[in-house]
Amino acid sequence: MLTYTFRLYPTKAQEALLLDLLEKCRLLYNAALQERRDGYKKGIKVNHKTQEKALTEIKNTNPEYSEIHTHILQDVTTRIDRAFQ
Repeated sequence: MLTYTFRLYPTKAQEALLLDLLEKCRLLYNAALQERRDGYKKGIKVNHKTQEKALTEIKNTNPEYSEIHTHILQDVTTRIDRAFQ
């Protein structure tokens, strides 16, 4: 398998956007993690599909998340699911 590595040199504006995106993904990850913990304590099964369906509502109610592409947010829930497996 052939892979390439590229070094990025973002401008200050691009760097600010990337850091903002990273922060939003971090907050989403922590919220999804907390939802799984709370569900476990209450005996409710919270899985990947449940959390992925909630992304639509999150994007509709939070304008800052509506700017982020859906695949990026879905990757956050996928990472949570992998961590629990």
